[in-house]
Amino acid sequence: MALVTVTARVASTHPVAKYGGVRLSEGVLRQMEAAFNSGTVPMNFDHSSLAPLQVQNLVAEVVDLDDGELALDATFEIEEDAWSSVESEFVKAGVPGGWSFTAGEPQIRPPRGRKPLVVLSADAAVFSDSDRMVHGRPSPTVRRHRSTASFSSVPQPRSPGSSSRSGPKSRSPSE
Repeated sequence: MALVTVTARVASTHPVAKYGGVRLSEGVLRQMEAAFNSGTVPMNFDHSSLAPLQVQNLVAEVVDLDDGELALDATFEIEEDAWSSVESEFVKAGVPGGWSFTAGEPQIRPPRGRKPLVVLSADAAVFSDSDRMVHGRPSPTVRRHRSTASFSSVPQPRSPGSSSRSGPKSRSPSE
């Protein structure tokens, strides 16, 4: 099976309006770079562990942007059919594509010495802290809540004739 090389912008230090202008620091980007390069970050489609992507030769790098900000770019190889499937999902959804990550922080911790049976995670831009607490409380199995933030990157501009029609730049093996 033929492989394609994909380069995606994962995150940057630009403010994220969705979360009140929060900005990732250079230190956070460097931590993400190390995690990607160590192979400890799972690559999934649409943030779902039910849709893992099998990538090879993943290299992440913090890069300087023209506007003085920093970004984390990731380059990897993936089977052509798998990547075509990802791109077709972008087309079906009517989105330009792109790459993103989710980060979370505990909101309610389980009682000491107990592990949660269920973890309730909800986007902090959509659900308030009180919403998450109210909706998790009635269930005796929910022992921990997480406030999550899904950061997405605006797809890099493509040049006319680019082989990627939906976001991250991909190249055929011959390019």
